[in-house]
Amino acid sequence: MKALAVGDPRHVGPYRITGRLGAGGMGVVYLGSSPGGREVAVKVIRPELADEPGFRERFAREASAAQAVSGAFTAAVVGADPHGEAPWLATLYVRGLSLAEAIARHGTLPEWSVCGLGAGLAEALQAIHAAGLIHRDLKPSNVLLAADGPRVIDFGIAMEAGAEALTSTGLIVGTPGFMAPEQFIRRPVGTAADVFCLGAVLAFAATGEGPFGTGSSHAMGYRVVHEEPDLTALPARVRDVVARCLAKDPAARPTVPELLDELAGLVASGPGPDPAPQERDATSGQPRGVTLPLRGALWLPVPLADAVDRADTETVEPPPTADPVPDAEPVPAEPPSPIADTAGAGSPESRNHTISPRPPGSDPSWVRRHRTKLLISCLLLGAIGFLSPRVGAWITDGSESKDISGSGAGAGAGSSPGPSASASRAFECADRSGPLLGSGSSAQKSAVDAWIKAYTATCPEAQVNYNPIGSGAGITEFLAGTTAFTGSDAALKPAESARSKTVCEGGSAINLPMLGSPIAIAYHVPGVDDLVLDAPAIAKIFDSKITKWNDAAIRELNPGVNLPATTIQAFHRSDQSVVNRTLSDYLNASAPAEWPYESGTGWPGSGGLSANGSSGVAAQVKQVAGSIGYFDLSYASASGENLPTVKISTGAAGPVEATTENASEGLGTAAIVGTGKDLALALDYTTKAEGAYPLLYVTYEIVCDKGTYPGALGTLKSFLSYTSSEEGQRTISGMGYAPLPSALTAKVRESVRTIT
Repeated sequence: MKALAVGDPRHVGPYRITGRLGAGGMGVVYLGSSPGGREVAVKVIRPELADEPGFRERFAREASAAQAVSGAFTAAVVGADPHGEAPWLATLYVRGLSLAEAIARHGTLPEWSVCGLGAGLAEALQAIHAAGLIHRDLKPSNVLLAADGPRVIDFGIAMEAGAEALTSTGLIVGTPGFMAPEQFIRRPVGTAADVFCLGAVLAFAATGEGPFGTGSSHAMGYRVVHEEPDLTALPARVRDVVARCLAKDPAARPTVPELLDELAGLVASGPGPDPAPQERDATSGQPRGVTLPLRGALWLPVPLADAVDRADTETVEPPPTADPVPDAEPVPAEPPSPIADTAGAGSPESRNHTISPRPPGSDPSWVRRHRTKLLISCLLLGAIGFLSPRVGAWITDGSESKDISGSGAGAGAGSSPGPSASASRAFECADRSGPLLGSGSSAQKSAVDAWIKAYTATCPEAQVNYNPIGSGAGITEFLAGTTAFTGSDAALKPAESARSKTVCEGGSAINLPMLGSPIAIAYHVPGVDDLVLDAPAIAKIFDSKITKWNDAAIRELNPGVNLPATTIQAFHRSDQSVVNRTLSDYLNASAPAEWPYESGTGWPGSGGLSANGSSGVAAQVKQVAGSIGYFDLSYASASGENLPTVKISTGAAGPVEATTENASEGLGTAAIVGTGKDLALALDYTTKAEGAYPLLYVTYEIVCDKGTYPGALGTLKSFLSYTSSEEGQRTISGMGYAPLPSALTAKVRESVRTIT
């Protein structure tokens, strides 16, 4: 468990929040306590997801479904609010390790533990099915091992028996290797699918591997549908049970009541011959372990039981702050299921995000409370400055700057030379300014890291910290007053701009475009090294309307190219991503007849195959002949992916390749729709300008035009002047990001210059 960060909520609904357990696909999981003192796990949903059309209705249905489940081996849902400003759901807190963690740390389970695990999971499924639901994603990370037995968690993709799935149309939901064959081939999914998943989980518990091996989702899906599982390493007493659970024909699998009766019988018959000698009591010779209340069943070996008992007891102390931190809005983290991970902690990566506190006296609320004292102090210091130029120069160090080129009015003897002559004239290092804190878009992380490295090399006294927690979470932190800037893959919404006036004293937030991110469409068609597509063809391919590479529409765009009759395997991102939204925005504008879907961070189409993240899509395209997919060009640059990419026919004289130079040309066709200092852009996805690549999005740095807390103002202006300088923009051009056109960077620098 992690300590609460600055900006984390102190209350959610009726629950008092005491710590962070981790982050799931849609938000942050907190440890809380009920008014009566019962520990609960509270999941708070990311605010930008809550604003998506239909999300709250789907969340309400899934929360209601989860609340209907009542069983000894499920994590009971005790509360939910789908309609609050930030939707949340709470379950009773279960102290333990996930099955995946337990196997990774302590090795496989002995036969008698596998039997106890199976009995508990079968009873959990019986409770889930009794509520009229099908879980559909029973897997090791969704099974918690507690001292008194296993718990099934995560009802995020549960669905009512016989109903349409609550998740996006066309998605194959679940985890390859722990999914039933009918889930891959889109046949009706019933309770027998959960029995198949249970068999796969038991095989994993006993051997440390799934019964269909490892590999790409495509390869595992093929093995699940067409090949028999490898069960040779399973203990004898559970091998037959698992084999029947993994039958290809759903009708051939045992029912859950039959399975529960059989596994409970194995538990009651005793531990069998499997326990290792070191697991037997030295006096009695009986296996040592934790005993379940059910029929006195042995449950976990002692070392694992001890680890389960210690789980989540270590807390990291919060960083010191100058003033008490008031209740604030939730700070969600990045990532697909609204109710995922509600009873357990999230990924290690998400647990490690921390938010640095603001320096003492830089909190706007502190400034408001001590305004009179500050005014008097400033007047006195001003008088001293008038009498003593040296003292006056020292006083103004916090907001004045020095020319890093070593020339000009602000230059001092100790000034550092800039990275280049042009850059040194474009920005100045801020003297004696406090640390600059920012957070937000993870898509710009590599660019910001490069900027910080280059900037602090020139201005070594400057401190700039950026936390890539996602655009929505970054905006939440900025509007709570805990950061001086946030990076976002979309401009602020009107409601967010209005709320910013409570943080930006005397002003409001403005959107400053800082880089473009082109999206590359990669393909793997043997023998084809140069491929041209237009927006209608792209839309039809990803919507499964064009299914062969030698389709007439593709042949027309590629005269003279020998296109094979291979079936197209179109991969889209299964996670929530700005890349999904951008592709939909482009197709909505350029091929509205072929792409009627509403844009959002989730995948809206009805066809194709899914993979998680840019890395997942790239891996599938690389492995699967006949495939096509999409990802940030910056990801391809950072990862060294050398997949060929599609050239887009836009109506210009020639097709346009996905390059940073061409994406910059595309940015040049955008219109400024912000007013005053705000430079929000409207991209022209239908541009026919020569060499303008249209498939891209813009990342903004969002700041206060007035009212930035004084301790960070100097560094904020200096740092953003650098990022928008010619040098700063050149820094990112080789990383797959598109530099802004020079006319636009000039406008950005002017807006930065006027920030107060």
